[in-house]
Amino acid sequence: CSVIRFTFLWSGGLMIRGLAQRCPSPPMKTLVTYGAPSNGIFGLPECGKYVQHSYLCEIVRKLLGGAVYGSFVQDFLAPAQYWRDPIHHETFLEGSMFLSDLNNMKVNKNKTYKNAISSLTNYIMIMWEDDDMIIPKESSHFGFYIQGQDNLTQSLQETDQYKEDWLGLRTLDENCRLHFFSLPGQHMNLMLDWFKENIVIPFLV
Repeated sequence: CSVIRFTFLWSGGLMIRGLAQRCPSPPMKTLVTYGAPSNGIFGLPECGKYVQHSYLCEIVRKLLGGAVYGSFVQDFLAPAQYWRDPIHHETFLEGSMFLSDLNNMKVNKNKTYKNAISSLTNYIMIMWEDDDMIIPKESSHFGFYIQGQDNLTQSLQETDQYKEDWLGLRTLDENCRLHFFSLPGQHMNLMLDWFKENIVIPFLV
């Protein structure tokens, strides 16, 4: 029986989870995502560094919501596939070609996806506390904005995704196989010694 363990950074975490869910044989056993947009993004990375007024970033991201779900953009712009508009949720569900399917958010749930995730030996999610590339940063822990606005966030455990166990995350959590870590600093502050001590040795060796 094959034992497969993967660690991936940023959007690679989404891609490899997609592999585990869509190609479940041989099964993945351990998945580590490092600053991944697991529940989507809704914001321009580091926008505040380049504009004087933060409200301009807010205007731009709301304007983008009207374009990112077109088939051309979904096909050719990778970040559009995990762009999640919390204000226009139905538009997201209908137009998203990747994230809404991968996270089992559509009405018809994919049992294969849930089986693949709930069968993991360990699923480890790592979030940077000052991440300004993944917006909101809580997405790295499968949290996101509360539906209908883009200011307040909720944890994974507060979402319908978790409560109704669409993807098997609650099953993992209740069996102590879902692990959350937070690191200081911004995106890509890898802290390799910490990673070796807290992730590699306990989960990957």
